Amino acid sequence: MIGTRKGWMYIIKILKFATGAVLVAAAAVMLVYSAVDTVHAVRAGEAIHGFEVLISNVLLIMVFLELAKTLFAYVENEEKYLHTIMEAAFIAVLRQVILIEIIKLGWTEVLSISALILALGYAYYKMPKRG
Repeated sequence: MIGTRKGWMYIIKILKFATGAVLVAAAAVMLVYSAVDTVHAVRAGEAIHGFEVLISNVLLIMVFLELAKTLFAYVENEEKYLHTIMEAAFIAVLRQVILIEIIKLGWTEVLSISALILALGYAYYKMPKRG
């Protein structure tokens, strides 16, 4: 049964469920930790830092979910996984942009980040549509 396509699909479904359970548990722990850290930061008068950590952790969880989705999309159908990779890249870049203190950057760094975001958007737009 394992050597057949149906057997492999059954194994993939089990792995998806296990990966999903682990990611949900990790996400729950991360969100509780972030919420507690945000509350402490707000009490200390550093609300911006607390919310920055919370948003950063939520986006990190989304990156993990997209990477898991990419892995399973590749295993199931090797031709249609590039969209998922691009979505994970968008989220990762967005997370880094949120964490950067833009005021401390020079104009060259801001221009480079803008070019990276535009290049990712163009690549995603030009990619063949899913179907």
